[in-house]
Amino acid sequence: MPQPGASDGFSAMHRRFEEAATQHPADLAIRTGILAGRNFPIRLAGSALTAAVGPSLSHLGAAAASGSPSSGAGVALWDCAAAAIDRPDIPGDADWVAAGEGWRVTSHGQGRYLCEERPASLLWLDRRNAQLVGCFANARDLSCAERARPLQRVMSELCRSLGIQEIHAGLVGKDDRGVLLVGAGGRGKTTASLDALHGGLQFLGDDSVAIGEDSADRLCGYSLYASARVRPRQLSRWPAFRGQWQLPAPPEEKALLLPYTFIPQNMAASVQIAAIAIPVVAGRGVRVERTSGLAAFHALVDESRDNRRFGMTAAEFRRVSRLTRTIPCFQLEVGDYPAEVAAAIGGLIDREAA
Repeated sequence: MPQPGASDGFSAMHRRFEEAATQHPADLAIRTGILAGRNFPIRLAGSALTAAVGPSLSHLGAAAASGSPSSGAGVALWDCAAAAIDRPDIPGDADWVAAGEGWRVTSHGQGRYLCEERPASLLWLDRRNAQLVGCFANARDLSCAERARPLQRVMSELCRSLGIQEIHAGLVGKDDRGVLLVGAGGRGKTTASLDALHGGLQFLGDDSVAIGEDSADRLCGYSLYASARVRPRQLSRWPAFRGQWQLPAPPEEKALLLPYTFIPQNMAASVQIAAIAIPVVAGRGVRVERTSGLAAFHALVDESRDNRRFGMTAAEFRRVSRLTRTIPCFQLEVGDYPAEVAAAIGGLIDREAA
């Protein structure tokens, strides 16, 4: 058990959530599911909150893993405005504090608990049990970015609690095998992943996914969010998605796509990684060329600031090293036609999975 006072902040959040869920049972959505092979229930208190963030998490709400013991892992969120239940105060006993523009993260209980505070949200994570409890001031005011990734920076630590590793990358699949799309922002990860989805392949994420090992020690990729965001000028590239984009008002930098809401059959929770591709938007035809693991490592680690944001543990560094040393790596030139890109990615999966 934690020392007296160490878990006060997390416990207070948990009590407030249970109060919101109990007082408004008709507005409580519960989804049982799995993440990284563990039972991972998602509970959302508030119909507006369910509508706002539910679609980006819905693909995790499949049937629970049979025979997997309940560990307390999962996510519980409530809408303060709808429930008329405010967020609690944050204890002043922080182990350390990190802050940036619009966010503040504190550690409590000798690192067991993390708290992420933003103007419109508060998230608490019990790292030992992979249990996250949070609230949003008013779900109706959430931006497209917040709806796309409602768990923000705490997601990386939640993944660590589950034994997997969040990375800045895209991931698409076919028949339980997948291609990891790596590189800095603007390289074309979102373009390539949406091209693949538009062409009928499985979508697991455009720039925030997780990697880890399955029970057979195979390197796998895991979907975290069923969402993608692109600049409005790109929308005409994917005619099959016409009418599915959420265009924010007032305008934001990017529009939001939630594939689970209209093509759930093209979503996947996890795949075995068959290949790594470094996309390049070249303005020519599609071309796939073998490249080195060193080039993939550079694209995944050196080029991506997000993958260095909080640093890697020694185990995570070894995992990334193993990934780029043992998985075939390619450069993927993304042309003007999504169907050609999807065919190239599908063909790459077929060859490397054979």
